[in-house]
Amino acid sequence: MEEYQLEDEQRERAVAYLEQEHARGVFDDVELARRTTEVREARTVAQLLAATADPAVAALEPAPRAVPSNRTALVAGLLVAVLVVVLLVAASRIL
Repeated sequence: MEEYQLEDEQRERAVAYLEQEHARGVFDDVELARRTTEVREARTVAQLLAATADPAVAALEPAPRAVPSNRTALVAGLLVAVLVVVLLVAASRIL
């Protein structure tokens, strides 16, 4: 696998991201310092991703796909039923 080299701008964006996550309370001061050091020392994209990744989230299973709610299906069904009734009434008046 080819390793892509980082630019300083990418490191700075990663540090800004870490600071935002720290401000949200995702991790403490010690973790921020550790991750910031890793980001500043990172030489490849893979190292940068490892420094900014959340191991707890990476270990989770993928989120289940969204399933349309029963309410949406019910409304759609009612609209189709109303349309059928309107068409039947209109057709009976023509005949």
